[in-house]
Amino acid sequence: MRKIITMVGTSLFENYLENNNNPNFEKDYKYFKNNKCAAKELDKEKERKNNVKKALDEKWFKNNLNASAEIKSLIKLKEKLKDEFVIYLLYSDTALSLLGAEILKEAINYYDILKNSKVHIEKIERLQIWDKKEFEKGIVNLINKIYNIAQECWQNVIINITGGYKATIPYFTILGQINKCEIYYIFEDTD
Repeated sequence: MRKIITMVGTSLFENYLENNNNPNFEKDYKYFKNNKCAAKELDKEKERKNNVKKALDEKWFKNNLNASAEIKSLIKLKEKLKDEFVIYLLYSDTALSLLGAEILKEAINYYDILKNSKVHIEKIERLQIWDKKEFEKGIVNLINKIYNIAQECWQNVIINITGGYKATIPYFTILGQINKCEIYYIFEDTD
């Protein structure tokens, strides 16, 4: 059984907008994106949250194997490794990232190849990109979270750096190198 650590990004939302004309979705997505809402604020915005979730339904995911960087990379990893997965979706301290993690946790089960994977969503406190000092504290929390997930058994850990903030890639790379852990990245339209 392999532990797959994956940061959650916004490609899910951007990919939907690229191919769909849905003004309500776009309005609600942009509200979360532009207002820099913290993760704890997501439940205060139930109507917006539900509008976004409703658009990103099972049918949409099943018709889009490249629905998000996280989905595409997890499918590719599963095809390559042919092992059981425990997937850790790490989300930043933003409402949009939490919403993405909640949607992806459910969506993973829509794909037969990923269906039996165990999925956990984990918040990385203070990880956001608007405040440098908070970001630095968030990186410390991210590193601690990864060590807690690995539990000193790095040979079973894979760090998937395809999704999430690109600013975290150097930290993931160093962690992987220090602990002799596999790291994967799938670039946009490539395999």
